[in-house]
Amino acid sequence: MEDTILHQKNIINGEFKFKENDPNKSVVSVVIKPNNGVKLWQILQIAAKNGFVLEGIESRSSLIENGELEFLIGFKPSDGVRKETIANAIGNDVAKVSIKGNVDVFAEKGIDWFPRSVYDLDKCRDVVAEVDPELGFQHPGFGDRSYRARRTEIIKHAMEFSAGDPLPHAVYSQAEIDTWTYVFKKVKGYIGKYACKEYIEQFRALEDCGLLREDNIPQIRDVSAYLEKKTGFSLRPVGGLVTPRDFLNSLAFKVFQCTQYIRHPAQPEHSPEPDCIHEMLGHVPMFADPDVAQFSQEIGMASIGASDEDVDKLGTLYWFTIEFGLCKQGNELKAYGAALLSSAGEIEHALSDVPEHLPFVPEETAVQPYQYYTYQPAYYYTGDIAEATQILRSYLSKIKKPVDMRYNSKTNTVEII
Repeated sequence: MEDTILHQKNIINGEFKFKENDPNKSVVSVVIKPNNGVKLWQILQIAAKNGFVLEGIESRSSLIENGELEFLIGFKPSDGVRKETIANAIGNDVAKVSIKGNVDVFAEKGIDWFPRSVYDLDKCRDVVAEVDPELGFQHPGFGDRSYRARRTEIIKHAMEFSAGDPLPHAVYSQAEIDTWTYVFKKVKGYIGKYACKEYIEQFRALEDCGLLREDNIPQIRDVSAYLEKKTGFSLRPVGGLVTPRDFLNSLAFKVFQCTQYIRHPAQPEHSPEPDCIHEMLGHVPMFADPDVAQFSQEIGMASIGASDEDVDKLGTLYWFTIEFGLCKQGNELKAYGAALLSSAGEIEHALSDVPEHLPFVPEETAVQPYQYYTYQPAYYYTGDIAEATQILRSYLSKIKKPVDMRYNSKTNTVEII
């Protein structure tokens, strides 16, 4: 400790400014409250045991409760020590951790950890095991060892990815390209009949610039650059279907968690989990629409700091709108949901007379069960996409949180007001 230099830092809007852009920096923030059992010495002791060197401490009045203090503590990992180590050690004990850049503020009660910057999304990638081919016996790839090995090979890059890294390049086999080509031709053949006008417009724009072609699977690096110019959204790789909280939290930062593996060739017209075909042919055209992109970010903001119950409801609402939503254009129902638009089998089912078509009422829709492995028994519609966003905005405005938050578009961070 005698060699440690404590630096004065300028704290603005909750940001820890000391060497903020240092890629090796880990930042820990703790709200110290009287008699809450959290001691500063405990944080320092745990950090020291895990190979982290103290570089700076600052105390200030809490942003959450008057009369309380919070300590902002800067650590640098020793050579050979992974920055995630301190997240695991301290996060499981007496505090929470934010890696790279912004500081997270926590209270003893009333608010749990949530991402404050895109760097925090490195901890928002928990995968739902139910649709993983390693565990989900209904998955078409469950008994196919070579498919599972190939899928694991691709998602390895996603699991190693950290915010700020170059987006990984996937080299696809001819068999994978053949599956893409089959679905692409199907989608292009039915969008004029089944898709909403917003999707058709953006799909054609992606074709015109060469990103969507039947003989080539787009790379997320190229698509992310395209979306950033169009709507400010970007992509980051992910290893599968992530939990509703992690997925929705990412949208708050205009980040879409995107898979790179391809669905099993035995079932090209329907996949129980997101795959690159679903992302590129379903979501990307809609994220290129400014109104849909803006609304997706609003849903993401609504999930930040929300209760588990509210997040579950938001996940279900997202499922029945952005994934499986229908809208009326003219006198016909059209699909705007990404899961429908990328599934030749389900889109025909959804717009047939077989399932129920119900008006979208968030309070009712939010508690409906949904299916991964089979087609949905019911789909929800609104007059148009603008009506869906208006209805959902009204619902989002009623969600109660322990603190008020806002998205800072200049710094791409979430701030506590």
